[in-house]
Amino acid sequence: MKAKLKKLLSYSVKDWSLLVQAWSLLLAIDIGLRILPSEKSRMDKTTTSKEKSELEAERIIQRSSGFLDLAARHHLYPMTCLRRSLTLQWLLSRAGLYTTLQFGVRRENENLQAHAWLDYQGQVIDKNPIPQSNMPI
Repeated sequence: MKAKLKKLLSYSVKDWSLLVQAWSLLLAIDIGLRILPSEKSRMDKTTTSKEKSELEAERIIQRSSGFLDLAARHHLYPMTCLRRSLTLQWLLSRAGLYTTLQFGVRRENENLQAHAWLDYQGQVIDKNPIPQSNMPI
């Protein structure tokens, strides 16, 4: 516990800002998905940005996904892969990295398993490809 508190206290203002932003966005996206029609909750961007170096893009992705994971672990209730992917997509687009939201569905026995993740320049951005919902068919 002491080590966790020490780590939290070591975060910069910029880190705290990203953490609070990720936590708030998770909640806003969750609420939006529950009450808005699906076309209103899309975040497709057609604009292009300045090219970022591969190293810079990787650093932004790791930092953003790390703080998103922290925010999701300490949220009011578990956040699904769709909510996490939409939140990360928004955070990355603010940093100038435009991603594609992907969906996968498979049948396993009598259950349908679904998963959402992001692609950035053909690369999967996903640490835990674990389906978040089991729906009976």
